Amino acid sequence: MDFDGTNLKQLTDGKNKDFSEISRNGKWIYFADNGLWKMPVEGGEAIRIMKETPGRVHFSPTRPNIFSAYFYDDRDKKKDTWMHVVFNTDKLPEYKDLKIEPVDLFDWMPDGRKIYFVDGGESFNNIWTISPETLETERITNFQDQRISNMSLSPDGKTIAVSRGSAIGNILKISGYN
Repeated sequence: MDFDGTNLKQLTDGKNKDFSEISRNGKWIYFADNGLWKMPVEGGEAIRIMKETPGRVHFSPTRPNIFSAYFYDDRDKKKDTWMHVVFNTDKLPEYKDLKIEPVDLFDWMPDGRKIYFVDGGESFNNIWTISPETLETERITNFQDQRISNMSLSPDGKTIAVSRGSAIGNILKISGYN
């Protein structure tokens, strides 16, 4: 749709089009639906990129064939958890495990050298960077309380907007019901 809300255009059909992302050049929309797909933003046929279905994906701003994803590899029976990985569309379905706790709050730095990610702390967490090439990490924030529930990187990469809140949970015991 246009900025003023006019010219709405339906791009996909069905119910399971999860974790969509628009390419940095604005020409493609990527989405998960029994695999990873891309289709032209202007409309047209969807093209399957891979048959495995990742969670959230973010493509590198400098290398359009590289993307990072929250991913569960059901082909590898030795691994029973989600991972944070980097794929190269030229070498699918191979991936590089970043060896960090898998979280779905992440984005690439504008220069494509590193990925910002939120660690999976239980009562509070922080923002870090990781280099996909060296796997070196660096902590960016030093929060001592509250969990990060969302983050967004400004287009120039100089500012990160973060929403945070208390990590409180309650357990109730209800008895006397059959």
